[in-house]
Amino acid sequence: MWQIFTIGALIFEAAETTADKVIMVANKKLDTLTTSFYRNFIYFFISLVIGITGLAGEMHFSFGWPLILAAALGVVSSIFYTILLKKVEMTGVAAVSYATPFLFLLADVFIIQAPLSFVQVLGILLLIFGGIIFVIDPLTYRLKSQYTKYIIGILLFDVFSAGGQYYIFKYYAVPEGINEVSFMVSVWLMVSVGLLVVVVAGNKWRKLYQTAVRNNYL
Repeated sequence: MWQIFTIGALIFEAAETTADKVIMVANKKLDTLTTSFYRNFIYFFISLVIGITGLAGEMHFSFGWPLILAAALGVVSSIFYTILLKKVEMTGVAAVSYATPFLFLLADVFIIQAPLSFVQVLGILLLIFGGIIFVIDPLTYRLKSQYTKYIIGILLFDVFSAGGQYYIFKYYAVPEGINEVSFMVSVWLMVSVGLLVVVVAGNKWRKLYQTAVRNNYL
């Protein structure tokens, strides 16, 4: 069963990244903060609808400090993700995300001391190698010019952010009885609120309203 969920997650993640990139290319004037807010608010809304239906189990909100930390990581990584969509080709964004399992590998082996087979370790290393291929210029064997120190820093943050959210869910949410849909609605509600605060603080609320009117959200 978990294989089906894994394949489904990969398919929907690829579809999400593709849709995000198409929208960003077609609307190059989209504001980074405004785009980040609406994307994550849609995530929250979809999760809320699924939670209300009960298809993914009983939904409840939780705001423990580890979930607040996960939301804080989500706010920053959401803004960084929008920047990446503007600066880096889609295959590069997806490929570098394969570095995330390397963080899991280090944490599982040295911190959690989870037993891993040679095949599992080899599979993770091959994923990382596959991601590296997409960011290397085949002519010069160096990083492609678009991968500046600034972009690499964002990518590394996203790797640690994804890893942090994963371990918060697995080792805090699950033992506390917080299921998947409850985790999503709780964290992404806080992410949406956090991004809204950033939008207002950055004096971008007018663009937020204009985008809503232009796209018939209001």
